[in-house]
Amino acid sequence: MPRNFDFEDFLEVVARCGRLVLPIREVAAASDKVQVGDCILDVTYTATGTVALELPSAGQVDGWFLLIKDAASSNGAETYNITLSTEGSETIDGAATFVMNVNGEAICLYSRGGNWRVW
Repeated sequence: MPRNFDFEDFLEVVARCGRLVLPIREVAAASDKVQVGDCILDVTYTATGTVALELPSAGQVDGWFLLIKDAASSNGAETYNITLSTEGSETIDGAATFVMNVNGEAICLYSRGGNWRVW
């Protein structure tokens, strides 16, 4: 019977490979849809207010990891919150949205069972 791939397995793979390179995409608009294939999002938008990010359906990307970072040089998430939402009735740790409201904040999410979880 196959076992689940866990964080310890992940660290072992990275240690064997010596490094892990993931794509980084800048979010420089007030709203954006996270794309399948995004791994790291640097949110730099601060022009007029909050940032709204819509996550893809967790059911379509089960086991996918996503890192989101408030990378604004000024007026970051504390001034202009970053609000994550899901498609339909999916949730993020049981809630309809997740709000990033601390300058420089970063969160890691993963999809599991048709919903998103904060790691």
